[in-house]
Amino acid sequence: MRTGSIACRFGLIVCLAAFGGCTWFGSPESRPVSAPAVEEKPFHISATPAFRLIVDQREGDLPSRLLVLWARIETSNHNVYDVRPIDARVVLPDGNKIRVLDRERAAVLVRRTWLGAWDLSYQTQREFPWGGLYEPVRKRLQDEVIAGLLDDAALTQNRVLEGYLVVDTVTPLASLERVGLEIVARRASDRVRVRNTYQFASSAAEPAAKRP
Repeated sequence: MRTGSIACRFGLIVCLAAFGGCTWFGSPESRPVSAPAVEEKPFHISATPAFRLIVDQREGDLPSRLLVLWARIETSNHNVYDVRPIDARVVLPDGNKIRVLDRERAAVLVRRTWLGAWDLSYQTQREFPWGGLYEPVRKRLQDEVIAGLLDDAALTQNRVLEGYLVVDTVTPLASLERVGLEIVARRASDRVRVRNTYQFASSAAEPAAKRP
């Protein structure tokens, strides 16, 4: 009887182990699984709206769908990242992502339109210039934007990237509340794509003079 009792107990243990009721034999759920290392926020982004691009003179003092943004990208680690402005996206409040224009198309668009102040509060003044900018200032800033468009470059710990980006948001925007700027880059060592998103926090339009 004793031999049968021992066999019965051994059979019970095997049965429990088979159904996951015993961890003595190392069930798969009990084995630690190491997660792959993930590089979080490989670089830091700061951005601000700089100007509007005005296509129609009748809309010089209205919100525009064509925006000029100022962006600054920097990293504190030792990796090298290949950054291309064409891979940047503006993330709209509804989740849709709009591709930033490449440098060549952006330059043509800036040259063929009128530059307007982003901050529309200039209209509260008794007298104000069309589009929020006086003509000599507009011409100078137009040249500055074209020369300062962000170009393809390598981002390193000792090299900060900054410049203008041009985007067509499809519908005019008077505010960048809940809008984000996503920068995608490739890590030079293994060509893995990494990204980070800057979230515009202010609900009010910011004066172009506040750009970095």
